[in-house]
Amino acid sequence: MSYSQDIQLYLVDDANCDPVKDAYIEYADTLVFSDNYGLVRLSEDHSGNKPKTVFIAAEGYEHRSVRLDHSKNNIYEIRLYPTIYRFDDVIIAVNRLEDTLVRPLQFTGQLSTARIGFEAASTSADLLQRTGSIHVQKSQPGGGSPNIRGFEANRILLVIDGVRMNNAIYRGGHLQNIITLDESQLQRVEVLHGPGSLLYGSDAFGGVIHLQTRAPQLSTVDRVYVHGGAMIRYASSNAEKKTNLHINIGGKQFASQSNFSFTDFGDWTVGSNMPEIYGDWGLTRTRIVTTTHGDSLIANSNPYRIIGSGYRQYDAAQDFLYQINPRISIRWSNQFSTSTSIARTDKLSLRNDLGMPHYAQWDYGPQRRYMSYVKLNTENSSKRHRGQVLLSAQQIHESRIVRRFQIDAQSNQLEKVNIYALNIDWQSRISDLHKMLYGMESSINFVNSSSSITNLNSNEVFTAPSRYADGGSMLWNIAGYLKHHWQLSTSFDVSYGLRYTYQRVDMRFNDPQITEIDLSRIYNDAGALSFSVATSYGKDNSHWKGFTSLSSGFRSPNVDDGGKIFDPTPTELVLPSGTLKPEYIYQLEQGITWTYGEGFTLKAAIFGSLIDDIIQRRSIFYQDYDSLTYDGQLLNVLSNTNANLAYLIGCQGNLSGTLPWGLHYQASWNYNRGRVLDVNVPLDHIPPFFGRLSLDWNRDIITVSQWVDYAFAKDSSQYSPLSVDNLDEALPFGTPGYIIWNAKAEIRPLEYLHLSLGCLNILDKGYRPFGSSVHAAGRNWTLSLRTTF
Repeated sequence: MSYSQDIQLYLVDDANCDPVKDAYIEYADTLVFSDNYGLVRLSEDHSGNKPKTVFIAAEGYEHRSVRLDHSKNNIYEIRLYPTIYRFDDVIIAVNRLEDTLVRPLQFTGQLSTARIGFEAASTSADLLQRTGSIHVQKSQPGGGSPNIRGFEANRILLVIDGVRMNNAIYRGGHLQNIITLDESQLQRVEVLHGPGSLLYGSDAFGGVIHLQTRAPQLSTVDRVYVHGGAMIRYASSNAEKKTNLHINIGGKQFASQSNFSFTDFGDWTVGSNMPEIYGDWGLTRTRIVTTTHGDSLIANSNPYRIIGSGYRQYDAAQDFLYQINPRISIRWSNQFSTSTSIARTDKLSLRNDLGMPHYAQWDYGPQRRYMSYVKLNTENSSKRHRGQVLLSAQQIHESRIVRRFQIDAQSNQLEKVNIYALNIDWQSRISDLHKMLYGMESSINFVNSSSSITNLNSNEVFTAPSRYADGGSMLWNIAGYLKHHWQLSTSFDVSYGLRYTYQRVDMRFNDPQITEIDLSRIYNDAGALSFSVATSYGKDNSHWKGFTSLSSGFRSPNVDDGGKIFDPTPTELVLPSGTLKPEYIYQLEQGITWTYGEGFTLKAAIFGSLIDDIIQRRSIFYQDYDSLTYDGQLLNVLSNTNANLAYLIGCQGNLSGTLPWGLHYQASWNYNRGRVLDVNVPLDHIPPFFGRLSLDWNRDIITVSQWVDYAFAKDSSQYSPLSVDNLDEALPFGTPGYIIWNAKAEIRPLEYLHLSLGCLNILDKGYRPFGSSVHAAGRNWTLSLRTTF
């Protein structure tokens, strides 16, 4: 058969207008696939017969049957609608480079572009909480600390486009840094559950959250390709108002992607439906007012509303892509985020025995994050060798503004962190059965810490002890890794590898305000070796697949672990430590995926972990002193030390499938339990049994979803006394369980328009997730409008 003319179809993602590759198109008993640019060429014969209808299917998208109108032209742009739920395996976070995994080697999860858009979450932390597999703690409404398998803060790793967010001052309590990444900028989120230190190094202790932002898209036709989108959203529980605009301009070799967001969060309102035994738990009966006459405590007219908890956030991103040739591309990305001050509402709610506040002001100052990176991607002509070189720089500003009630002295602490990093990752396919991954990483963190006290009456400013070394701190590391993937047969793979990391922390104190001991310079050298061995089994078309893995993770001590001088209580003094070793975790995991048609898919894993050399604060002799004079007071000496051995066991799973009439169901569950062995107390940060149940209906232009978030109670006896489980923020018997009913509907009246209406916490339950210091939001009506062009 010969052909005289081609019909061109360009397949694009309806959510973000990105090309859809590897889709298959069926017409007239012929099957073809779209290329990397989403392009499909359909042929007509000399007799003039043209395909009138084509059937299109692509993984992660709804199937479409499209009728072609040949009276107009031979070029068509066809939009494919992403399904809300996708369960294909992670393709980037597992190997650091884009790769399709036939069989899983680790329990993973992901959020697609469509799911991110449908959820329309307020922050990136709220988005992760809706996966049903990540617990999120909040100390204040402007926060969110993700927890994976009982690990959070500096024991999980946050990554943006391959660049690690964790820095030298990530602490072991709770962190809100993830909210500095605008969730509407995200294209995909991938989560590794369990140790990931082989490829990611320190802090990939309990898991890795890999956040991928929108990448610029090139044009596939002989004209400039312009597409983008806009979004507005409102949420009633905190009067949230958000606007977002993103636009892509692409030529044949050069493309630009711009993203701008503004969010105005109002005062937080908690649920009013609580049992009487809760009493005033979670309510704000009084609030602090500051005038020219000083501080006063007045009644709060609405105890369910936390006055002063609102803030504003500004986010911007600019990316450029240059395709040098078909095998080499360069991406330059710039991200900026800043906010107004965020009140620590948990601190402001503290009262003394007389019912008076401890603080009149306790704010996190404006959080500012700037990141810039240049990423070079290359592959050879045979595509057997490909790699990535990533050069990045970050600048972080964090501050704390604190003033005691009816005291005119305001404390201001400021931390500036500058981070420079180089990552090189390479993959070589030696043969059809053997693949090698190898690379190196080096980064350096510079920490500048300062503090002052301002007399608000006279405006005089005095120098005060800084949070970290006032002479500056430096953290430097270098690492290399090697991983081998071997396909032994069509149904059995094995993967194994090693990584070695060397790290040095150097901290200089100009004025430690302690004369009995020498604290002028503290440094710490640490080397860490990590490994992973995993097998996966099950044929590609079989009903079940499984994996067994034994892996280690580690967390090297950072500046926050070893470089602080402060008095946490009236009788204690914490001093720096230069003898800390890395924390290690050794985990054995068994996972399985069982599929029965389209109606049933089960993903589950059980695991057991041994945790060694946990860094915890203990009473010690410091240069032969067990007590020292600080700020005129004789205080007991404490310091961080490697002290404990602990175990952690658990299981997690996800059950999903389709039912008749366009229904889709999903159920997730998570269970963890652990103890510190040498002192026989519960391991900290362990959430109770929790998960999510959902039922969705999707038909043509309408999607309706309802889901239940649930968590069991956590008894006070299961709280750890060694860390920040915040038992004082719970009830005397612990944290009650909860079941929260939510619903959302989305309608697409036009091809480019998405309108959604939701109601979260429909029954207005008053509840508090484990570890949090503030109740969750009450009944929350949400309205969002998204459009693409």
